[in-house]
Amino acid sequence: MNQNRQQNFQQQQQDKTSSVQSPIQQPTVYYGHDPQSHIPPELCLLGCVFVIVDYAKLVEPEVLQLWKKVIERRGGEVLSSYQSHCTHVICASQKNIIYQQAMQHGKRCITAYWLNDCMILKKMAPPWRPLHLPVPFAEDKPLMNHRISVSNFEGDERRVLKTMIDILGAKYTSYFTRSNTVLVCKRAEGKKYEKAREWGVLTVNVLWLQELLLGMNEPLRAPEMQKYTQIYAADLFKLNHSAVSQVMAAWKEALRVTPQQKTLAANAQLRLRQQDENSNLKKRKTTPSNPPINKRSRYFSGDNGQTPTLGKKLVLFTGFTSNVLTDLTKKLQQLGGEVASSPRHCAHVVCPTVQRTVKFLCAISRCQYVLSPLWIEQSYRAGTFLDEAKFLLEDRAAEKEFDFGLRETLARARGKPVFQGITFYITPSVSPPPVVLTEIVECAGGSVVKRRPSCKRIQELNQSTTTFVVLSCDQDAQLCSDLFRFKIGTYNAEFVMMSVLRQEIDFSAFLLQKNPC
Repeated sequence: MNQNRQQNFQQQQQDKTSSVQSPIQQPTVYYGHDPQSHIPPELCLLGCVFVIVDYAKLVEPEVLQLWKKVIERRGGEVLSSYQSHCTHVICASQKNIIYQQAMQHGKRCITAYWLNDCMILKKMAPPWRPLHLPVPFAEDKPLMNHRISVSNFEGDERRVLKTMIDILGAKYTSYFTRSNTVLVCKRAEGKKYEKAREWGVLTVNVLWLQELLLGMNEPLRAPEMQKYTQIYAADLFKLNHSAVSQVMAAWKEALRVTPQQKTLAANAQLRLRQQDENSNLKKRKTTPSNPPINKRSRYFSGDNGQTPTLGKKLVLFTGFTSNVLTDLTKKLQQLGGEVASSPRHCAHVVCPTVQRTVKFLCAISRCQYVLSPLWIEQSYRAGTFLDEAKFLLEDRAAEKEFDFGLRETLARARGKPVFQGITFYITPSVSPPPVVLTEIVECAGGSVVKRRPSCKRIQELNQSTTTFVVLSCDQDAQLCSDLFRFKIGTYNAEFVMMSVLRQEIDFSAFLLQKNPC
């Protein structure tokens, strides 16, 4: 009995010793600036010395100059080449010599997405999103043969996902068909989710994309794992630091700033402001003293494949007189925005009322916002772009006249393009002219052919996955006589304009009813 008690006592002592020897491991702490430095928000990059690599191939030289200007305005410095006193390397990929050198020297390696988000935060913070870190691949992107759609994500979350999908080499589609290989879901609900389950398409959460960005093989090797297929609305955009401990190693040490650096930077910022004020006096204009940073912007590639730019918004104006247009354009440019060269490439439409101009009808299928000119005016006064949600265009008279809701139209346009899968033929006398209608149709996802197929071929197309539509008018009725005989629906131009305005198709409306011949 005494021997058993002694053994139990020895075992208890060993357990206690073991617990002392194996303390609970504390999570690693990462730093930006030294917490005791008390860096002012307007100098949030103070003490940071950057070199930018990779992006010369990805963005225009003017964009790189804008980034440099923003960094310097916030107290940072940009080098033309990698040097030993550099603190940060901005690069898109790990597959370059500068990145390898920087990692060996313990430098902080980040992407342009990190820079943009830090400008919004007004703080030099350790990376907190996977997009903030260079990807471990260059040309050999892991999802090059995939077509991916997303469900139940809106606003910035959707734009982040589109960027991730683009970086990984996949094709993003706003619509969802059997040709899609993956559906990324936020919630286990909705039409896309139901169809994905019905068609057997892989349905995953954001973590699947996140881990691919970090260079993990598991998402492709075992995509059916529960951690990828369990759909829930947690913050899966958060970076798992333990998965990238090597890249994060440099952030274990805080960046220290001396009082002398603070003084020099504050003086330099004051000189820049004075230069701006002198320049403004010469021009007799009142422009913002600091280049505005677009608080909602990200470096997201749009569906048109353009590389986005830091702090820039592409805006299309329509429906203004020349004097008003000139004034709004100047204010937009002084805010750091840019007038869109085409309705196909705009994110914002600014107009006084709903008008069925060519620009408006083309852009409504592509843009994210239709805004009142007050958005430009008040943003100009504030010195930065304000929240678009507060300046959405309201035109009750037009909505009543055309029997549509502008907000509902924009919401539908973010899904499947209204004319996707539809081919048009337009007879020569239609008004608006065929060249104008072609532009509207193509912006809405449709296509236009110059030669009309036979009636038999049209019937075959309409029985397949393709829909064929003929647009005509009374003047060209003789060109459609065989269509009437075969009872093939022929429509007037309002079919296109109203379908786009509503982002809905009503095949029973706008038919040419009779054949004068």
